[in-house]
Amino acid sequence: MRSTVVLSGFLALACVLMSVPAQAGDWVDTRLTFIFSDDNLLAGPGETLINSPGPDFGPREGNFFPFENLDTQDSGQETLSHLVLYGAFPGFSDRLLTEAALVLRADLWGRGSVSFRDDGSYIKLTTSLQGPVVHPCEDGTTEVAVPDRNLELTLFPFTSERFRLGYQYDLSWGDQGIFTELSDRPVPALRLQYNDGWGYGFVGAKTVQQLQAMSDPDEPGNNELSVFYGVLGGLGLNLGEMVMVEANGGYFQSGTNRKSDVLGEPIDSGGGSVRVSLFDGISPGTSVDFRLYQNTPELVDSYLLREPSFAGQFSWLVSAEFSYLVQTLGDPDVVGGTTNQPAMAGALNLDASIYHWDFQVDLVYRDLAYMLRNVPSLDPMNAFPEDSEQDPEILAALSGQYYIPGAHLSPGFLVGVQLPAAYRGLAPTLPATPDVMAGEQTVVIRSARNYEPLPPGEDVLPVYSAKLSLRWDLSQLLSIIAQAQYSRDPNSTRLEDNEFGYATRVFRDPDILGFAILSQARF
Repeated sequence: MRSTVVLSGFLALACVLMSVPAQAGDWVDTRLTFIFSDDNLLAGPGETLINSPGPDFGPREGNFFPFENLDTQDSGQETLSHLVLYGAFPGFSDRLLTEAALVLRADLWGRGSVSFRDDGSYIKLTTSLQGPVVHPCEDGTTEVAVPDRNLELTLFPFTSERFRLGYQYDLSWGDQGIFTELSDRPVPALRLQYNDGWGYGFVGAKTVQQLQAMSDPDEPGNNELSVFYGVLGGLGLNLGEMVMVEANGGYFQSGTNRKSDVLGEPIDSGGGSVRVSLFDGISPGTSVDFRLYQNTPELVDSYLLREPSFAGQFSWLVSAEFSYLVQTLGDPDVVGGTTNQPAMAGALNLDASIYHWDFQVDLVYRDLAYMLRNVPSLDPMNAFPEDSEQDPEILAALSGQYYIPGAHLSPGFLVGVQLPAAYRGLAPTLPATPDVMAGEQTVVIRSARNYEPLPPGEDVLPVYSAKLSLRWDLSQLLSIIAQAQYSRDPNSTRLEDNEFGYATRVFRDPDILGFAILSQARF
């Protein structure tokens, strides 16, 4: 019923927009995808962790590797739409530019159901520190151009997911999930940023209302909504024409602990990130999911329009980033005690283009504490026991594509290896995986919601994957994409009754072969 009401509201709003003359600032960014796929041709229904019932129409979760789309929240195969109502006007002062955008995202899923949410609406004031923002043109018109030296104040009234710390999307932190009991409440924020030719610097803050647990259940305010804060800051320096160094960090009142022995103790999160970029021809940027929507498609992901052609110029970008976080959690080795649990992640990325070739190399490291920072930890709100061991996740991938201009074809490839994260020790009973029993064991942890125990005495092994793709652009609107992928995952397990009549863990077939054929329109 709720989805029907939301869909009706979305259609009504679209009808209103189409019934009036289009405004220069109104813009719709839509991705419509039709898919025929199977994520595992070698298995039938119920034989794999991610169920693979057979080829059909629709997306499959198993068609994606962990080292794909590291710099965006989306896979590129979604059906979604962004409705952007954008306005920009010079201020009454000739050095002021005012902007605002209502950004709404609609995701289609299931049986035509629609989820509708804010995706970074903002109010922005830019003050020039170098001259006027409005300039006369020779034909008698005027243009708005903000000088390099300026001061920006950006206000996020609802969702501040586009204001994060870190750089690569999959390693970013300080998002709304860092607050432990957020639910669906808004997280407003503000950011004040100074820009100049030498770089930039910013400070910001977030607030949220969430439940606060207190050690004394009879204490006033127990389990009532309280305000929690986060402060953020960062700096970026251009050291010549080919070097950029950036650093940012923050501190967050994430919530209060709900473990009985440390009930009401604060959970604080803080840390910093640094990135160093060397480049020539390809400038270091930010994830498309960090950028503010306007009414120009150049500012968002050009998934269908990328045509690497540099007329023989070798262009490249190498960047390395590292993040270090600390969280205050319950100490499982000391009753009533708390401890600071560190978390680390890093990445090395290379992007290179020459003629119609484009290559990317990605190396990623995430320790288990970093992967689970928004839970937080494996046993929520408790640190890892001292006698346990945690293996980090390590990813390495090489991808490339070649654009054939006359045929509008882009063949591509992707090869990669993943050493999944793992936990060894007395594992708690995990709500997401009821068959993970308490006791000494090794558990493969693929994500914050995907835990898979191994049979006793077995070690975690690397996962190897490869993908071939061919994209045919029929126009700037429509593309057809075919891809085939193979993966060998020797860590996938299932429960099976043994000769004694109780269930034990055994390995599944490690070979996974899938395909997908997509027709995607972007407008």
